[in-house]
Amino acid sequence: MGRISKLEAVNRMLRAASERPVSTLEADGVNDTDLAVSVLEEVLVEVLTNGLNCNTEKMTLTPTSDGQIIVSDNFLSIDTTGKDRHKNVVVRGDTLYDLDNQTDEFEDSLEVIVRRYIDYEDLPTGIQIFIRDIAARRYQQESLGDRSIDAQLAEIELRSRALGHSEDARSKDRHYLDGGSYVSRRIIYRKPGMWRWS
Repeated sequence: MGRISKLEAVNRMLRAASERPVSTLEADGVNDTDLAVSVLEEVLVEVLTNGLNCNTEKMTLTPTSDGQIIVSDNFLSIDTTGKDRHKNVVVRGDTLYDLDNQTDEFEDSLEVIVRRYIDYEDLPTGIQIFIRDIAARRYQQESLGDRSIDAQLAEIELRSRALGHSEDARSKDRHYLDGGSYVSRRIIYRKPGMWRWS
């Protein structure tokens, strides 16, 4: 769970547009708070759909007795992987659909990578900051549209993006020397002229 509440994020967004903070997020349908909450949710879904380590899982989905694979309502995207990586499936309604065979009935389980929706308050703090600052800039653009404020918010957003990507990379517990990639082999077994650009 992150350190920033949804209320704190919305108040940061309101401040970015030179508006007063609020003490509650209860929707009344007419104030700027409703727009700020909507923008925050919009950015949250965009970032999570793109995929982060904290919302991406590899799993096996098993068909029901009638052959359908039911999709959870908190799945933002599903992609086949492993032995099933070449199967072309999409979500239709609340089930998976096989585009190649034009059916929603499956005989076997599918290995998939799933990106889940996670509430803002359940995200790591670095990711919360990243989402909050993108949303603050977008909210200011939609509500006030001040170019000088936008320039300042663009700088803040850039730093927040770096923080968010750094947080995401750290949580993956990967290192550039892991995995036997081409780059790691070149670093370990240096050859003369490797870094010459002429």
